[in-house]
Formats: sequence, structure tokens, C-alpha cells
Amino acid sequence: MNYKLQQNTEKKIILAAANLSVFVTPFLASSVNIALPSIQRSFGCDNLILNWVVSSYLIVIPMLLVPFGRIADSVGHKKIFTCGMCVFVVGSVLCGISTGIYQLIGYRVIQAAGAAMQFSSAVSLIMHEYSEGERGKALGLNVTCVYIGLSLGPVLGGLIVQHIGWRSIFFINATLCSSLVLLMSGILKNDFSSGRRIDMDIRGTVLYSLSIVSVMFGFGTLPSPTGVILIIVGVILGTSFLRIEMSTNSPVLQVRLFRKNRIFVFSSLAALINYSATFAIGYLLSLYFQYACEFTPSKAGMLLLVQPLTQALFSPIAGRMSDKFDPGRLASIGMGIITVGLLCLSFLTMQTTPRFIVIDLAFMGLGFALFSAPNTNAAMSAVDKAHYGIASSIFGTVRLLGQMSSMAIVMLAASIHMGKVKISAGNIDTFMQTIRTDFAIFTILCAIGIFFSLVRGKRGNIEG
Repeated sequence: MNYKLQQNTEKKIILAAANLSVFVTPFLASSVNIALPSIQRSFGCDNLILNWVVSSYLIVIPMLLVPFGRIADSVGHKKIFTCGMCVFVVGSVLCGISTGIYQLIGYRVIQAAGAAMQFSSAVSLIMHEYSEGERGKALGLNVTCVYIGLSLGPVLGGLIVQHIGWRSIFFINATLCSSLVLLMSGILKNDFSSGRRIDMDIRGTVLYSLSIVSVMFGFGTLPSPTGVILIIVGVILGTSFLRIEMSTNSPVLQVRLFRKNRIFVFSSLAALINYSATFAIGYLLSLYFQYACEFTPSKAGMLLLVQPLTQALFSPIAGRMSDKFDPGRLASIGMGIITVGLLCLSFLTMQTTPRFIVIDLAFMGLGFALFSAPNTNAAMSAVDKAHYGIASSIFGTVRLLGQMSSMAIVMLAASIHMGKVKISAGNIDTFMQTIRTDFAIFTILCAIGIFFSLVRGKRGNIEG
């Protein structure tokens, strides 16, 4: 009886820690989006350099997620998760005391390393603790915390930036993450690990990392010839990486999960496309509200609140529904709703009323709720328990690659339409044209994503 009580207690602690972890990261991300104009004023940087405050974070996480996932399967998911929180705290403090824009970007890399360690283990911890009939509910609560973080980030972040300063955002996140370390410190003994020694594929890891960096830098310098060359080099490196992973005995990326599991691969592709089409929404609208509408950071944050708040309200319901109905169908409906919402934003003008944008954001919030938890449930339920760690990392990697791609699209459109200039009253029309281009591309991407979501098939398992 005491053992069962202890087991239930640890179960609740793990869910609470995983939920708080996924709250902190989006809270920081949405807060930083609101803080970008203030950061730009502090350091006097141009628009393209400013983008790297976000993009540097998104590049490093997918570079490290899969390697940390493999390490977690060997040494323990709880240990890697807790170490990640410690690294994240250090990175947050350093970001808060940075004295230049390039220093801030460098410290965001440290933050990203800690976040990668957490992301590689958070979902796998939930999958280990909760049985199939209750995973949807647990994942729904996990997604809810993501969107609560996104909800509070613009509001509290706007207030913090306006009244205390953008540096305080990083110090507050360091404090929140420190509490996670204390929460997890007492349950590290009973860890989930294989106990097997895993030989790391160093060559594959290096090629993978160089491929991501090359492609991202290439997008950032388009339409210059250097940008084209970097993208081509990145594609070549990525192709070489895949060939190595299919032939090596100890791959850093388990390509077998993609080759033998239709549900997992199409769920991952749906997540990749969805995040490619949606991650930059908050970034673009934050700039729109503050530059085009001349709203204060706190008012802009209040308007951006509606989408993640709607997601937070409906995600637990969508999670429970995915335990009873086909999660793939629910995710497809959600992506369809998001596509319609993005189409509306592709016609954004200086005369568009804030009320219209708020209604559209609420509509898309419902779509996100129907997509996120059911899609994750479909992907992870199709994987054998022995592969939870690496599957969680792979799924997290494609999600973050989607986020990185979303920012790359924004950077590409900004490079073509605006070049290396600061957003100001003199180029606001060009800025609006850039935003409309971004949302038109996102609409097309999301429409394509509906197809991949629909053809994934029913629930299933791969061989262990």
C-alpha cells in the first residue's frame, strides 16, 4: 500500500515537473517576442540581427535533442531532465546580464542546450508513467500548460518589459526553473533507463548539426548568392547524414522509426508543417501591433493572449477525446481550422480592426487545441515502449525544426522585401507587404499539412 502511494506521488510529481517545464519555455518564448522592440532599442541592431535572438534558440535545440534522447535512454530520463533545468537556469541568468546583442544571442544558445535536455525527456516521462487509456488526458494537461505559458507570456511579458525591463524576463524564468530542480531532486533514484552503454554516432551528429546551421544561415542571407550556396551545402550534408544513419550500427537518429511506422512518420510530418506555418504568428503580430498600430507592449500582449488562452481551455478536452476517438482525425480537423485562420491573416492591412484579429486568433486557438495533443498521442502511441526516449526526441526535433523553418520564412521574406533596415514609419508599407507574404506562405503550408495528417492511418505499433 505504501509502495502504491509512493508510486502515485512520484507519478504526480513527474507530471507536475513536465507540465511546469513546458510552461516555462513557451512563457519565455512569447515574452521574448514582446520584448524584441525593447531589445532592439537597447542594442541598436537591425531587423535581421534581431531575428537571431529567436532563431539561435531554435537552431540549437533540434541539433541536440536526438543525441540527448539517446543519452537519456541510457543514463535515465529524470537525470537528463533535471540537468537540463540546471543548464537552462544558468543560460537565463546570463541572458539577463548580457551587454550586447551578440552576447545575448550566444547566451540564448546555452538556454537552448538546457531546453533540449528537458524536451528530450518530458514527453517520454509521461508516456512511461501513464497507461494507454489515460495518456491522452495527461498529454492534454501537458499541452494546456504549454498554452498557459503562451497565454501569460504576452500579458505578463508586456507588463514586465514596460515597467521593469526586458532583462527581468530572463531572471523570472531562471527562478521558475530553479523550483523544478527542487521538485525533481527527490525522485531521481527510480529512473527510467536501459542501463546499456550507447555508442554515440559522432560523425552523424556533426553532419546533422552542420546541416541545420548551414540551411538556417542560408535562409538568413537570401537572396544573396552566399545564401543559396549555404542552403545547397546544408542539403548535401543532410543527405550524407541520412545515408550514414541507415548504414551505421549505432545511429544518432533511428531512421527505422520513420521507415517502418506510417503513423509516426506522418504524424511527425504533420507537426513539422503545422509549426512551420504557425510558430511565427506571435512574432509577426507582436511587431504589427507595436509598429503598425503603435500599441504599448502590454496592450499588444493582451491582444495576443486570446489564441493561447483558447488553446489552454480546449486542450484537455481534445486530449480526452483522443483517448476515445481516432486522434489523427481530430488533428486533421484542427489543422483545417488553422488553415482558414491563416488565410484571413494573409489579407491583413493597416485598416484591419484589432477585434477581427482577436476573433481570428481565438478561432485558430481552437484549431491548435484539436491538433496538438491528439497528434502527439497518435505519434507516441504508435511507438514501442522501448523507444519512447528516442521517439520523443525525434518528434520534438521535427516540431522545433518546424519552428525554425517558420522563422526562416520570416527572415527570407524580410530579406527580400526590406533588407537590413530597422522597422520604422518610413517603411511600414513594405513591412505590411512582408507580413502578408508570410501569412500567404503559411496558409499554403498548412493546407498541405492537412493531407499528411489525413493519410497517416489508424493507431498501431512498431516492432520493439
